[in-house]
Amino acid sequence: MNEWQIDSLASLDDNVSSFKEFIKSQSIYELDNYFILEYPRIERIFQLTLDQLHYADTLPKDFLLANDAQVVAMTIDGDFIVANDFHTWVIERSFYIEDIECFILPINKWWIAYFNQTLSSSILSL
Repeated sequence: MNEWQIDSLASLDDNVSSFKEFIKSQSIYELDNYFILEYPRIERIFQLTLDQLHYADTLPKDFLLANDAQVVAMTIDGDFIVANDFHTWVIERSFYIEDIECFILPINKWWIAYFNQTLSSSILSL
């Protein structure tokens, strides 16, 4: 993402749909050779993974619906970035509930923190 695009994130409202529309309008399909932003491909992969890992200690099947959340990105390691208008979750590829990181940041501000290197994550390679 270039400087102008990063600055543009700050001007977006805090909803996930605005972020995804911005990504599509800028034809951004990957970031930092680490994040994949190919919709709806990553959404299908998330759902398939969720369907296969249906255990008591993994993410519930209704997580997206219950949190009014959307899949935003996938890492090359198979982890996911999921967000609603108030929170951003980093979900490790195993989908274990205890490993999920929750940031009280809307997705546009989460990405700004990522690019400013102010995020702390034990899942992501930062």
